[in-house]
Amino acid sequence: MPMTDKVEFVVRGKISELEISPNNISLSLISAFAKDIHDLVNSLQDGKKEDILASIENGSFKFNTIIALSAFNILSAEINTLNQTKDFSTIQTRTASIFETWYNKSKENPDLEFEIIPQNKESLKLNSNVIFQRTDENVWVESELFLFGVITDLGGAQKPNIHLKTEDGKSITIVCTKEDLINEKENRVYHSSAIRVTANQNLYTGEIRDPKFLGFIEYNPTFNEAELLSTIEKGRNAWSDIDNHIEWVRNLRLNDE
Repeated sequence: MPMTDKVEFVVRGKISELEISPNNISLSLISAFAKDIHDLVNSLQDGKKEDILASIENGSFKFNTIIALSAFNILSAEINTLNQTKDFSTIQTRTASIFETWYNKSKENPDLEFEIIPQNKESLKLNSNVIFQRTDENVWVESELFLFGVITDLGGAQKPNIHLKTEDGKSITIVCTKEDLINEKENRVYHSSAIRVTANQNLYTGEIRDPKFLGFIEYNPTFNEAELLSTIEKGRNAWSDIDNHIEWVRNLRLNDE
């Protein structure tokens, strides 16, 4: 029989001024809470993902779960680290994401508190009274970048800027000056463009902010099909009098040696 141990996942507080309990909890909260627990535990367990044994108990609203000992030890270590550092960046990404989701819910609703209690180990409380952070989101460096996309608007009387919809669907507003645009003879709106900018970029997420215009780059992502076919045909004709292309290349290499 595999070795297991117990972890309690608790949410407490109030909903519509009534204390949360197995008899009083919103369907959305119980559904999201159960899914998060399922995803969290399965992310820690090796091998086949199996159903997690759980019971619902009093004590606000509590899932009493039985998980593999290896997962239990990892979760306990993650909780210990987070309690010491108060930094979501210091624990595994998947675990941090779920803990951070619960923490953000408690900040949105100060009546809520989430607690994870590994049996006979230190517990973790996530509520609006405890300050957690994510330091990796605060590592920004000034960079020079090339942005590709379609310009949806440009100009502005007071604060000139360029609106660019990037290839991955994001909308970016690039600060520029009137002088940057006044000599532009080409209508770039609704055309694919490449723009050189300076911006602050997050080293971990790749997110950019405060982009400033440096210049347009000549960029044409399309190709002329007729020209391409013509080039292919020219290449085919150039080889037409050679019976064995592979042998011809091999002999050419031997002659060069």
